[in-house]
Amino acid sequence: MGQHQAKLYADCLEAQFGQRPVIFYSNGYDHWIWDDTRYPPRRVQGFYKKDELDLLIRRRATRRPLAEAKINPDIAERYYQTRAIRRIAESFERDHDRKVLLVMATGAGKTRTVIALADLLMRCNWVKHVLFLADRVALVNQAVNAFKRHLPDASPVNLVTEKHVEGRVYVSTYPTMMGLIDEAADGQRRFGVGHFDLIVIDEAHRSVFQKYGAILDYFDSLLRRDLRRMRQHRGVERQPRIGTFNTPVSTRQPIANMKQFAHGRDGIGFRHRSMAVHRAVAQRHDHPCLVEHRFARRLLESGLVDQRRKIVLIRQP
Repeated sequence: MGQHQAKLYADCLEAQFGQRPVIFYSNGYDHWIWDDTRYPPRRVQGFYKKDELDLLIRRRATRRPLAEAKINPDIAERYYQTRAIRRIAESFERDHDRKVLLVMATGAGKTRTVIALADLLMRCNWVKHVLFLADRVALVNQAVNAFKRHLPDASPVNLVTEKHVEGRVYVSTYPTMMGLIDEAADGQRRFGVGHFDLIVIDEAHRSVFQKYGAILDYFDSLLRRDLRRMRQHRGVERQPRIGTFNTPVSTRQPIANMKQFAHGRDGIGFRHRSMAVHRAVAQRHDHPCLVEHRFARRLLESGLVDQRRKIVLIRQP
């Protein structure tokens, strides 16, 4: 009832002013945003700031097609990095998805893939601010240095040491960001619900979502999840929008985490020569190959038990 009433108001405003508004509706406790020119309704933690809302509306006209834009070859040098970025861009643009899972082996260039994707989204006006989250200060420093080296124009900011510096790419640990979410000046929070357009989570184990899931609940953004290991567990985690794996995982471990991406479409896989132990796999991996649909379905339904393959990213047609 409330959703339909909000749509009627939006229809009247569009007829009067010639511009389709972004729809918000609430029952007093929960809030939903509905940009019905592109996405279905989704729950948010609050209302956008005025400048965030203005950017969201202007982006309807300034957003350029991702498929026509060139990926910077100086950042993403390897063909499978480019292919992964194209699949993610296709998922965002054609399928209107807001979550993608990307799994990459150690040494495959995960950070460069992230940076090249952020560069593409920024140049095409899909993204203005990026948040990169890591669970250790060493990983934050490593990510900041990589962004400064490959994407210096984005003015990367290390929020651990530079809490009041402004930029386009912010890199932080989870506890630091939890503290900054509540930071306010003149009665207004520094980071609004719509401040970040893309969130990257580095090495996101299940414990991260249990302990710091409030960060993902607060920000309304495209989100990339980076996982280093997948461990057997029961249940399904919170739903991120984009995700990656870093270290190859034992094929004997069920991948329950990936069930939340069962309706996703993007994927690339690795074929390995040896599947004996973690360290052997990490040192001996071949080029990525597409994962067969029947294999992907079996993975999502019952976990990965095949001794011949490793998953990097799942694709379902």
